[in-house]
Amino acid sequence: YFIGAGCSLAGGLPDWRGMLIKLARSSGISEMDLISLSTLSYLDQAKVIERRLADKYREEGIEQEHSQATALQHEISNLLNTSYHSMTHSLLANIPVDAIVTTNYDTMFEDACVGAQQSIYALPYEIRTSNSKWVLKLHGDINHPEDIVLTREQVDRYDDRRKALSGIVQALLITKHMLFVGFSLQDENFHKVASTMRTAFNPEGKSLDPEASKRRRFGTVLSLQNRPFLKELWPDLNMIPMDSVGYTMSQSEAARILEIFLDRVSLEASTCSGHLLDQNFWGPSLSSEEWALKMEVERFMSAISDNELAKKAPGFEHILEMIEKLGGNREL
Repeated sequence: YFIGAGCSLAGGLPDWRGMLIKLARSSGISEMDLISLSTLSYLDQAKVIERRLADKYREEGIEQEHSQATALQHEISNLLNTSYHSMTHSLLANIPVDAIVTTNYDTMFEDACVGAQQSIYALPYEIRTSNSKWVLKLHGDINHPEDIVLTREQVDRYDDRRKALSGIVQALLITKHMLFVGFSLQDENFHKVASTMRTAFNPEGKSLDPEASKRRRFGTVLSLQNRPFLKELWPDLNMIPMDSVGYTMSQSEAARILEIFLDRVSLEASTCSGHLLDQNFWGPSLSSEEWALKMEVERFMSAISDNELAKKAPGFEHILEMIEKLGGNREL
C-alpha cells in the first residue's frame, strides 16, 4: 500500500500546507507575506523558505547536527520528529503486506510496526536481510535530513537516485494492486511514475472502453470525502470515499469510518495463528489445542536457541520467519 501525509495528520503532524506555514514562520516570514507566499506552488514556496532559513542560520550562528543538510532540511527533521503515531498507522502495520511506499518524511509507520512487534526495513537506508516488511521512503527520511526532497532544485539534484526508487514503485503498480491511504494524488513525482506505467500498457494513448479501463486499474484510493473530479482524472484507480454522499460528515467522522474500514480489512487479511506465540495471549484466549502446540513450539525454540551449529544452516531463516508469523520473537 501507499501511505500519504493524511495518515500523519491524524497523528498530530501537519499536512504539506501546514508544514510550509510553520517553516515560513520559523524563517521569519510575516503573517501578511504568508498570503503572497501561498500563491506559489509548494516547490517554489519551499525554495523561498529555504533561502530565508539559510540567512537566519547564518546570521544567528545556528549549528546543524547534520552538516550536509540545508537549514530547511534541518527544520523539517526537527518539526516532524515525534514519538507518536496514529491509529491508522497501527492498523496498517497489522495488515499482512510486506511492500509499503510513502512520500512522508516521518517515522510514524516504522514506529507503529515496532509497536506491533513487526520487523521493518526503511529503504534505501537499510539492507533488507529477511522477508520482513519494508517501506520505501520516496522523498527522504527525518533520520537522514540531507536526503529530504522538497524544493524544485532538490528534486532535480536527486533525480538519478529517485529514478531507481521510482522503478520500484512502477514495478509494484504493474504487478500488485496498490491501496492508497492518506494520499492526495497531487505529488508530481508520483504523476510521472503513473504516466510511465500507463505508457507501458498503452503506448499509443488510445481511449479504452469502460471494461478495459476497469481491468487496467492498478490501485484503490481510500479518501475521506467523495471527490468526483479526481475520479475523472484517475480512471485507472478505484475510489472509495468514507463519506460516499459528499461532505455530509466532518473530517473527524470520516477519519473514524476509515479506521473502522481498515480494522475490517486487517481482520479479513489476518491469519488465525499470528497470536500463538504472542506473550499477550494467555489463559482462556488460547484453546487446549493451541496450548499444546504452543508448548511444543516453545520447547523447540528453547532447544534450537542453544544450538549454534543449527543456526548456521540455510533453513534457519525459514524457522525464524515461521516463529515471527506465529507472533514470536525472531531473536533466538
